[in-house]
Amino acid sequence: MSVLKHYRLLRLVLVLFAVVAQCVALNNVWLLLISGVLVLLSWYFTEGPRSNALPTWASRVAVVAALALTLIKFHPTVDNLTQVLGQFFVWLTVIKLYGEKSVQNDAQELILGVVLMTLAGLYATDLLFGILLVVWGGLAAWVFMLYQLYYGVETMRLERYAAVPKAHGVPWTRPVTGRKVRAAFRRTAMVLLSVGLIFSVASFFFIPRSFKDDSRHLGSVEGAVSRLELSPDRDITIRKEQVMVVQLVDRDGVVFQLPEPLRLRGTILERYEGEGVWVTGSRLLAKKIKANADSYAQLVEEKHNNYFTMHVALQRPSMNIYSLYEPIAIETDEQVMVMYDSALHTMTFNPVSKFPKHYSVQVDHQRYISSDSTTKQTGQYKNEAVAGLAVGILEKNGINNDFVFDTDEETKTKVSQLFVDYLTSNAFQYSTDDSLLAPEEYAFMDDHEDPTEAFLLTMQSGHCEYFAASMVAMCDTVGLPARIVTGYLTDRWDPTTKQYIVLDSDAHAWVETEVAEGLWRTFDPTPPTTGSPTSHQSLGWLEALRFAWIRLDREWKLGVLSFDADNQRHLIDSVFPLWREKTRAAWNRATTVGADVVNWFDIGYGGLLWIVLVAGSVVGTTIVIVVALGKRKRVRKVLSLHKSAALQTVISVEFFAEVMHILSITGYKKPAWQPTRMWIQSLQLPAEAEELLEKLTNKYYHIRFGGEQLGRNQRVKMLKVVSDFSTALRKDLV
Repeated sequence: MSVLKHYRLLRLVLVLFAVVAQCVALNNVWLLLISGVLVLLSWYFTEGPRSNALPTWASRVAVVAALALTLIKFHPTVDNLTQVLGQFFVWLTVIKLYGEKSVQNDAQELILGVVLMTLAGLYATDLLFGILLVVWGGLAAWVFMLYQLYYGVETMRLERYAAVPKAHGVPWTRPVTGRKVRAAFRRTAMVLLSVGLIFSVASFFFIPRSFKDDSRHLGSVEGAVSRLELSPDRDITIRKEQVMVVQLVDRDGVVFQLPEPLRLRGTILERYEGEGVWVTGSRLLAKKIKANADSYAQLVEEKHNNYFTMHVALQRPSMNIYSLYEPIAIETDEQVMVMYDSALHTMTFNPVSKFPKHYSVQVDHQRYISSDSTTKQTGQYKNEAVAGLAVGILEKNGINNDFVFDTDEETKTKVSQLFVDYLTSNAFQYSTDDSLLAPEEYAFMDDHEDPTEAFLLTMQSGHCEYFAASMVAMCDTVGLPARIVTGYLTDRWDPTTKQYIVLDSDAHAWVETEVAEGLWRTFDPTPPTTGSPTSHQSLGWLEALRFAWIRLDREWKLGVLSFDADNQRHLIDSVFPLWREKTRAAWNRATTVGADVVNWFDIGYGGLLWIVLVAGSVVGTTIVIVVALGKRKRVRKVLSLHKSAALQTVISVEFFAEVMHILSITGYKKPAWQPTRMWIQSLQLPAEAEELLEKLTNKYYHIRFGGEQLGRNQRVKMLKVVSDFSTALRKDLV
């Protein structure tokens, strides 16, 4: 049967999907590679030309070995018991695929596939598993129906083999089915999928769930550090994990890209504690502001008309709120308290049980940071060697150190830029791995009381924190207020979503110096060498594809897995008011039209009611008539076809029923298990009777299975042949 042609291959594919889905849920690449290869090889060994099955004793030994391996490698607890069972059932499924092929084995393999998907569904949260589950469900609907048909065919064959005597050979048979089996299977599969889809969607909306998203509490964003410690023991780890996406929108709602990299301010470090340690200053100016999702909470009192909006979607929680330039207002997706430092223009969330997933910040277009100069005390960092280096740089460029602090904005900007040029020169090298230092260099850095001095005068190799701290140190020694800023720097722009993608590796530290009274300008002393945050590359299509997948996976977890009672309530509140408004508007339009009709025809409300009743009756009657005619046509068509086909078949083959009756009364009774033609060919009849019986049998098969139809004259002729056959048969018996 053609519909069963690809059953065994589809069954293997279904089991393979279940194994792959379980490995994805376990996040075990090695298990996926090994088990996947073994599943594919099972087709060659059990279904290929050799068709060798694994002996029963070998299967049992393999099951015991898989169980021992699972228990040795994993120590099951309440938390990971399902994962341990999942790995064991993967090996059990692989072993079963190498067993002897039978209807019972096929059923066990399909059941193991269901068990694998069920176990994986208990703990899997990845989008990839969700896609595999959907594909597996659609394929399973078809394969399980094929298995039912396959089971019926095999059962029929086994029963036939058991019924036939051992002395008779039983030829290979093919089951007889209708002409539209594949179409019927396809319709049934679509019905099953539709019912499953409707049930799943209804369950999704009406049964809220509580998904524990550990990423909201673990592995927090660390771009903005509140303590910077220069030490050879502290390396910078370069990770490519996504931490947030940022979109910039102007007041007209147009998304735009900056001409320079996106620089997200997080924390300000302005106090030096000694031995290379910089920390945030003591703040008394921070104020609490309640932020929510209904409206923007204002951070400043004065009104700003020249601003744009930053929309930030966090992939991991963050205590810090990142902003470009000076923030004006903030809006969050959850009601939280925000601590806003009006002097430094930095923000943090109050410690809460759940951090917001999204927030939007309105930002002033002014690229300077306006801040009170008294918030940064000058001369905090003191070192004669570093001071001598800074003064030498200024004197070399014709600037007298005695007038730096009291000079104008142009001179202070020039001084800051001179320090930047010095640190970004070829004399310095960017490096995130201090383990590359020679032993004597490492010992020197470790034993030196001032890592900044060691970096500037001796080592001249380090990461961005060394460069930022060194510039602030030089500015302090010459009386120029400066501070370290920690946050993120990126120009990874995704043109598809029109968003900036921020990774762990984009964490950066730079400098702000006060170039005028209360006016701070950004400077970046880190050289733009390979691997540096200031060395940027365009976003390739592979990276764009990877980040798009990460974004989809995150939306899957936030929008689907985390669809809790609060989300359900918000959905109901947003949908039902819309339908109520539309229903009310439609009713108002109908009443208005009715009033216009009454006024136009001057029939009064009684006449209007009469018109409505008549129109309703006409519409109702029309619907009833259309439905009745359609049903009548459909019933007549079905009955007509059925009646015609049944009558034609009975009339055309009645001659052969007479033949079988004649053979029966003369002692030739057909066994129930034997096909008609085979039985007739086995009869030992006279030559004349055998020739007439062969003619009658051929005509019967042409009518029954070839679709041939007999007219009245042809039926009479065939009845005459039956009479001749009866005479020839009786003549021999006499």
